[in-house]
Amino acid sequence: MVSNKRNTGETNDDTDGQAPADGGPPIPIVGIGASAGGVESLRQFLGAMPADSGMAFVVVQHLQHGRHSFMDEVLAGYTAMPVVQAEDGMPVAADRVHLLPSDALLTIHDGALRLEGWAGEEEPRRMPIDTFLRALAEDQGRNAVAVIMSGAGSDGTLGVRAIKEHGGLALAEAFSDTRGRGGFESMPQSAVATGLVDFVVTAREMPEQLLAYARHLNDIAGNTGVETVAQEAADYLREICAVLLARKGRDFRHYKTNTLVRRIQRRMQVLRMTSAAAYVEHLREDAQEVERLAHELLITVTSFFRDPDAFDALKQFTIRPLLEDKTADQALRIWVPGCGTGEEAFSIAVLVQEVREELERFPRVQIFATDIDEPAIESARTGRYPKSVAADIPPNRLRRYFTEEEEHDRVVKDVREMCIFSVHDLVQNPPFSRLDLISCRNVLIYFDNELQRRLIPVFHYALREGGYLFLGASETVAQQKTLFGTVDKKHRIYRRRRQAANQHPEFPFLAATQPPDMPHTPAPRDGAAADSAQKVEKLVLDWYGPAFVVVDEQFNAIQYSRRTGKYLEQPAGAPRTNVLELARPGLRVDLQAALKKASEQQGEAVRPDVSVRTNGKAERVDIVATPISGKSAAPVYLVVFRPSEAPEAQPAATGTETEAAESPGESGDGRVRQLEYELASTKEDLQTTIEELETSNEELKSANEELLSMNEELQSSNEELETTKEEVQSVNEELETVNQELNRKVAELDQTNTDLRNLLQSTDVATVFLDRQANIKWYSPAATRVFNLIDSDVNRPITDITSRVDLSGLRPDIDAMLRSGETIEREVVSHDGAATFAMRVLPYRDNEDRVDGVVLTFVDITDLKAAEAESEARAREARQALADLHALLDVAPVGIAIAHDPEGETLTVNRAAAKMLGGTDRTVIPGAAGAEHRVEKDGEPVAAENLPLQRALNTGETIGDEDLRIVPPGGEGIEVLMTAAPLLDEAGGVRGAVTAFNDITQTKAAERRQRLLVSALQHRVNNVLAAVRSLERETRETCRDLDDFAERFEGRLDALGITETMMARTGGERVDLDELAEETLPRALYAPGTVTVEGPPVSLSRRAGQLMALALNELLTNAIKHGALTAESGRIAVAWEAERTEGGGMLRFTWTERGLAQSPAPVEREGFGLDLVQNGLPLELGGSGEVSFGADGITCTLRLPLDGEVALANGERGERHDGDAA
Repeated sequence: MVSNKRNTGETNDDTDGQAPADGGPPIPIVGIGASAGGVESLRQFLGAMPADSGMAFVVVQHLQHGRHSFMDEVLAGYTAMPVVQAEDGMPVAADRVHLLPSDALLTIHDGALRLEGWAGEEEPRRMPIDTFLRALAEDQGRNAVAVIMSGAGSDGTLGVRAIKEHGGLALAEAFSDTRGRGGFESMPQSAVATGLVDFVVTAREMPEQLLAYARHLNDIAGNTGVETVAQEAADYLREICAVLLARKGRDFRHYKTNTLVRRIQRRMQVLRMTSAAAYVEHLREDAQEVERLAHELLITVTSFFRDPDAFDALKQFTIRPLLEDKTADQALRIWVPGCGTGEEAFSIAVLVQEVREELERFPRVQIFATDIDEPAIESARTGRYPKSVAADIPPNRLRRYFTEEEEHDRVVKDVREMCIFSVHDLVQNPPFSRLDLISCRNVLIYFDNELQRRLIPVFHYALREGGYLFLGASETVAQQKTLFGTVDKKHRIYRRRRQAANQHPEFPFLAATQPPDMPHTPAPRDGAAADSAQKVEKLVLDWYGPAFVVVDEQFNAIQYSRRTGKYLEQPAGAPRTNVLELARPGLRVDLQAALKKASEQQGEAVRPDVSVRTNGKAERVDIVATPISGKSAAPVYLVVFRPSEAPEAQPAATGTETEAAESPGESGDGRVRQLEYELASTKEDLQTTIEELETSNEELKSANEELLSMNEELQSSNEELETTKEEVQSVNEELETVNQELNRKVAELDQTNTDLRNLLQSTDVATVFLDRQANIKWYSPAATRVFNLIDSDVNRPITDITSRVDLSGLRPDIDAMLRSGETIEREVVSHDGAATFAMRVLPYRDNEDRVDGVVLTFVDITDLKAAEAESEARAREARQALADLHALLDVAPVGIAIAHDPEGETLTVNRAAAKMLGGTDRTVIPGAAGAEHRVEKDGEPVAAENLPLQRALNTGETIGDEDLRIVPPGGEGIEVLMTAAPLLDEAGGVRGAVTAFNDITQTKAAERRQRLLVSALQHRVNNVLAAVRSLERETRETCRDLDDFAERFEGRLDALGITETMMARTGGERVDLDELAEETLPRALYAPGTVTVEGPPVSLSRRAGQLMALALNELLTNAIKHGALTAESGRIAVAWEAERTEGGGMLRFTWTERGLAQSPAPVEREGFGLDLVQNGLPLELGGSGEVSFGADGITCTLRLPLDGEVALANGERGERHDGDAA
């Protein structure tokens, strides 16, 4: 059974392509598909290809959408051939490289390239390599060559199928060890997986294969001739089929000769053979070539929804009515013979699912998909197809019924579960039964007419009443119109008709008629003469041969000749095929007798001179029945109606009768003789009938006895069957229970597998399962980021797979884990250092907890490592910042305490706080539990819960400045200004608090002193103002004019200011008399010895100091204007001493002036100075004052009580002259 599936009948793979203009052989056109990594492959390929190979090259590469390609410039450096960008309508030329431009699809028609673009900004899901190779196959046939080079994905796979379907050559790139794969080998591997690639070689070796193939084609076209090779292959076809039958068990004898010859010739071309005899010998010696040829004859070329209009009609006129008639407990049974790799079966399953969902009716569906090609069935069971199949599937169906799996699209589970795939030979194995639909599209076209005629009744037998048959566009049931009625003629949909006599077809159709390896030498013949002889023989048989009919063992007609209508006639009613029912009057008895005798004796049986009435007159014939089938085949008989050669009367010739016959005029005697002959014949027939009846009666009696015995046996068997039925029912119930449990477990297993797959994909952990020999058993999609893995790498050693990380120690780790059973963990880094993975080597344990393999996991921790480095850097920064903060807190003059918990039990204080509190950095805050210090506010103790820190912890609010006093045990205590604020976590809750307190004891003291100072200052100002007012009044009264007033008043104010300045400088409330005299008497302005001051230390109050300053100022002013300082010889001596008296002591102060220019005269009116000395000071300070005028000077004496205003200081002081003044 073939598995070829096509849209419009058998492909014409006799196409020889486009011949060059000079009439030479056609130019082989090499279509090269490449993607990622393809530049290096093309470099090697073109570098090894001669510039005058005579072949044309078309390079189709995956190009980025919207970017200009510079591939022509790149490839031009690798070859001497011209490299051009393809243009629409450009003829393909030999010894030239044609390139696919960007943003276009490339096809070919009549040897000229055609460009197709697309609309829109987004790049569509397209397969440019498949598109071109399909067009190349249809346009060039056996002169098309497909070359699949490096690339990712599966583009080119369907193109290779098309090239092989049309008789071309296919090559795929193999990767050398020196070059490596680089992760771009999936495209050639997908092509190789089809089993259709002729050569798998490196890119550098491909030119050698292509040149040899091209030379072979030229030799055939120029020397041997294509037709000669084909004719020789046809002559040896019988032997080749015998070898295939013997070695593979597949009978190709009834396949179409042209198809077989073409594909045998294709294999001869690949092997570069021109002799069919040599190929037969090679076939007998090489078992692999038998496999290749069998695979070549069963090329699977199929697609989803091929001829969409036909599938739409199938859905509307067949599937929908079938599902509408099905109940929930009924099954829809469909058979797809010749399913290939399953595309047609899944297409029908999709249509069924769509109609089920539209009708909301879900009866059970069974789609039996069969094929003789076991690899194709294995591929179909997986439901996985190259992504290029998307070109054949409408987008909505692609999204709904397919899932993406890496480089493939897979049919969803609901659709896969409808289809049951199995290996089945349509022409040798019995069909399925009770079917609702048979879809056998483009299968019958590969069989000859005889096998087609036999298969149609098989389909009729396999279908239910009213079942449907779906054929290909070039197939029909025209020869069996009585079996099927037409539903849709255009799309070849037929419906089973009811047949009066339902015949069961027999299997197998074909049987070997000679030993498979029988030597065969084709006899030379002239084809034209043989055909002419056959035509002559057929004409002579038709014109002059007797009428005949071929019947089977039930006497049903199988074949009629011409002119049988005189002997056989259809009766009224339903059509019949039994010749005994069709026999005309007079023939039935003799015809039955002849057939019975021929059946019994298995030899020729003749019933001579049988009379039959035709067209109103009698005709005499001989009935000859002869078996014509072999012993092993079903009985078949040839019945010939031969005109009788006997005379008109044929009775036994007695002497009397002879004489009577010879007497003229006695016609009545002739009539008598005729009647007597008929009577004798009748008696013979009657005797035969009686004998047959007796025999039949005996057989019936024997049969009756057997039936009675059988009835008893059947009754016994029936009882046994009843018992067995009960047992079977019990077993069936148990099996149903087991089946339900198995279904449940299968469902759980499917769910577990689905969960596991989703878990591995969601966790994004690269996982690889290995056996104990470190061979790959399974891997997750994420593992391809670590290893360059593809589907075909399963069962390969993990150490043979290149990786993107440094795994030099992987094998020792695996061995160590297998020995110890302990998990091994370590970090591995990519070769470029850009990524880091956490690798774990874990034991894979079976159900008995034995280590049965290895599980490798790789977790990308690149971001984690970067985050750790960043975290460490931030931690260092935080530690540094914390250290800086501690340093800052320690140098801060403010006491700071931090509560690290909401209860305030864990505290930390800075150095200033510890110093203030006399403790360490773990000092308990005053007022807290366990504190020895006492906290007061305004003299009242403060409870712990009312302290700012505890209030901040309790309320979560900032507490403003509060003046408190901290009193240690037995200490003076300190005044502090305390504040507190809460520390909040991310949720806004209180996680601690901080309090700051500043020692304001000195500040408080300063404030008190300031208040006292202000008060004293106010008193002083008042006193000074009173003194100033008094000075102003006194000065005004004694001055002559305003200038005199100003001079005198200014000097007196300065004298008052001296006292204030001295007290401000010392910060005290008293002044030293010696310093007062120093400030008042500017001795530095005079010659040394002019002014002398001496006396013990004497302290004066503010008031006494102001009065003494005024007195000294008045005395000095008088000395300058009128006294000692008016003459160079004048001298002033200031002295004081203490005198002991009964009242407690007096200070005697003396002012003496000597060396006056003239004797001083007593003043007539006392001025301010004289009044101040004689009256003011004694009045204010007590004591007495006296001024005396002598011949040579003036003496002023003050005697003041030592009572507080004037007091002696500690220590004594000797005489000090003006020259000693500092």
